[in-house]
Amino acid sequence: MRHPGGRRGQGTRDATVALEEARHRAHALQLTYRRVDDVAREALAEILRRIDALAVGDRRHDPATAAATLGGVDLPEIKLSGLCDEFEVAKKTTIAKMSAGQFKKWKNGKKHAIELLITVIGDKANTRLTRDDVLKYTDHWIERVVDGEVLAATANRDLTHITGMLSAVSKRHRLNLDRVFAGARLEGDAPPSIYQFCLFTISNPFACNSSSMPCAKCAHSSGLIQCGLLQSGSSSLG
Repeated sequence: MRHPGGRRGQGTRDATVALEEARHRAHALQLTYRRVDDVAREALAEILRRIDALAVGDRRHDPATAAATLGGVDLPEIKLSGLCDEFEVAKKTTIAKMSAGQFKKWKNGKKHAIELLITVIGDKANTRLTRDDVLKYTDHWIERVVDGEVLAATANRDLTHITGMLSAVSKRHRLNLDRVFAGARLEGDAPPSIYQFCLFTISNPFACNSSSMPCAKCAHSSGLIQCGLLQSGSSSLG
């Protein structure tokens, strides 16, 4: 199989390099690089320390040094549509040990989770995700759970995929982004009872997909459930 290689993640390479250079410049001035909006929220004494650092020699005339001191270098922005590719780069050592089948299964769940997130909130950059986006996304799942389309466990599985990808990519690029998805898991995350499973499969005998309960055929073949109401080859309750 073709595992992710060095060509993935090229879209953020320039921004990542610029940010690393800014961090090194700030460190050389005994400062911590922060974005301009974060600098503006610092204590007055810290802001004056940054200004004083620029006042030495010709530093204030060097755009790169000024940007590093006052937070003028933007963080790399990774659109949700590119998050899976970035995540594969972050996890390439793990992926290298997978077979083609394992990699496909590993990727499909994450890809499905991101596609749904984009459908609900749009293809936003990772640095621009807000708590409102998260609430909109969880409201979408809550409605589906209440309507009986899916279980809370399905929603929480997708949330796990999303938070894992955002965390790994943030760590790779040293973004230190707010954990906007923290505490977003839905309540009632428990395996379906035999009664729930039987009701679902009787009403939807062939509705097997990754966003709902498995169909009766898949359940039997995987040994998930043994139920007298769902005998092989029978579609009745008798």
